[in-house]
Amino acid sequence: MTRLPLLQGLIAAAHTPFDEAGELALDVIPQQAELFREQGLIGVFVAGSTGEWFSLTPQERCRLFDAWMQEAGETLHVIAHVGGIPLEDACSLAAHAESAGVHAISCLVPPGSDVSSPEEVVDYLEPVAASAPATPCMYYDMQALTGIDLPLDLVLEHARSRVPTLAGAKYTNTDLATLTRARLVGDGDLQVLMGRDEMLLGAMATGVQGAVGSTYNYAAPVYQRIAAAIERGDLEAARVANVEVVRFVRELLKVGVLPGAKAIMRWMGVDVGHPRPPHAGLGADESLAFYDAIRTMPIFARELNP
Repeated sequence: MTRLPLLQGLIAAAHTPFDEAGELALDVIPQQAELFREQGLIGVFVAGSTGEWFSLTPQERCRLFDAWMQEAGETLHVIAHVGGIPLEDACSLAAHAESAGVHAISCLVPPGSDVSSPEEVVDYLEPVAASAPATPCMYYDMQALTGIDLPLDLVLEHARSRVPTLAGAKYTNTDLATLTRARLVGDGDLQVLMGRDEMLLGAMATGVQGAVGSTYNYAAPVYQRIAAAIERGDLEAARVANVEVVRFVRELLKVGVLPGAKAIMRWMGVDVGHPRPPHAGLGADESLAFYDAIRTMPIFARELNP
C-alpha cells in the first residue's frame, strides 16, 4: 500500500459541476482547481455530501474521479468518496478509484442502514477497502447523515485489525472529546481530518492538522487566517476569524448549504450549476437577499459578482 502523506492544510469538499440540463459539466473542473490553488488548498474531496453523491450514479462518480485526477497534478491530493451505496457498487467504485490513481478513498456507511456496532461498520468498510488494496482508506464519519451514533475511536480500533489500508477518518461531527480520543488510536499512524467547517478552531486546538470543508471551496482565506493565528499562538485573532465563519454559516444555513454555496461559486466566476433534485437553486429574490446578507463579509477568495 502507498502510505498517505500527512495532510496538513485545507481540503475542499468539491461541488459536482452540472450544466443547465443537470448533466455533469466536467469542463468546469479546471476552473475549480484553479480557484483551489489560488486559495492554497492542498487537496480535494470528491463526491462527498457537498458533491451530491446521493444524486450521482456510480458511473458518474467514476467520471469525476478520472477528471479530478487529470487536473490534480502534483499540487492537489484527491480523496475519492466511494461509499454510501450498496456494498457491491462501493467495491466497484473503490477499484475504479484505485485504477484512476487517487491518493485515498473514503467510505461512508449507507444512510438508513441501522448500524448499531463498530463491527457492523467494519463489515461494510473492510471489503470496500480490500477492493483498492494499494490505496489508503479513510472512514467517513457523519452521524447527521447516516444516523450512526458510534464513537469514532471505537470504530477505528476495530478497523485497525481488519483493514490493512486504514489511514484514518474524515470526522464530520462536533464532539471534540471523541475527536481527541480518535486521534490517540494506534501509534500515530492514523489521520483524523475535521469535516465540520465551523469547528476548525476547536479541532486545531486538539491537534488536528488537516480538514475537509464545503465552504473551503470559496472562503478558504478566513480559515487560513484561523490556522495561521493558531500557528503563531494568537488565540484572539483566531477567535475573531472564527466569529466571521460562524456568522457566514448562519446565513448559508438560512438558504440551504448546497443552493447558497453553488450561487457563491457562480458569483465568483466558477459556474458549477444548480444542485440536482431534491435540492433546488435559489430563486431571484432569495438570491438577492442572500447576496445582500453576505457581500461585505471579509471571507471570500474573490469578489462576488451576482
